[in-house]
Amino acid sequence: MTFTEALQLVERKKSLIGSKTEKGLLIDLIIIVPTDEELREKFVRSLMVTRSPQKSIAPFMESDVEVWATNSDYLYKQGILFFDVLSD
Repeated sequence: MTFTEALQLVERKKSLIGSKTEKGLLIDLIIIVPTDEELREKFVRSLMVTRSPQKSIAPFMESDVEVWATNSDYLYKQGILFFDVLSD
């Protein structure tokens, strides 16, 4: 999807924050992520350093993207990225 479409999806899915996934993961962060594996790896490395999804996605705004629901504690404190891909 395009970055603009992803922004719209993030807005529609904000109500998921504070809920749990089917596997019991507490969702407290919804992020836009490049779909290309190489770009996604660069994005995640940047995210781990900056802790800013907005800054980290900026270089990839023209790329195909998807939206993930994740937990920031696992991501930032333990370096583990659990996520669910969101769609309508």
